[in-house]
Amino acid sequence: MEQQPTHQPLAVAEAAVILIVDDNPDAAHLLFSLLTRLTYTCEMAYGGVEALAKIRAHPKDQPLLVILDDMMPDLGGLEVLRELRKDPEFDRLHVVIYSARLHAERRDEALALGAKAWILKGQDVNTTLNAFVEHYHQACEDHHDAR
Repeated sequence: MEQQPTHQPLAVAEAAVILIVDDNPDAAHLLFSLLTRLTYTCEMAYGGVEALAKIRAHPKDQPLLVILDDMMPDLGGLEVLRELRKDPEFDRLHVVIYSARLHAERRDEALALGAKAWILKGQDVNTTLNAFVEHYHQACEDHHDAR
């Protein structure tokens, strides 16, 4: 039996955005479509360099959750995470790595840098969506508690 997404977005702020970062436009658009259908506000970036530029352009309006593909040609998810963690402005940013492969060393480093999870692509869609939604809700709670 297929597990259906169980959460709805919290009313946190108008700019409560999920940033989806994937160099594969089809994968990014699919995730964008699925999350926006659940009424989440999403933006997309098609590589690590573009993601860093979007996040750094508006540090006060940073996304609540960043879903990062790990294997991208310009700058992978782990490298983006390393760059973000160099700046205290982004040390509380919720990041989830979404990868087609389980690279144990990269996963361990990502978690040590504060990534909230390493989620493998190719799992049941609803299970994956539920995981993203749970991380979004945790980010909302942490954002609220930080105020």
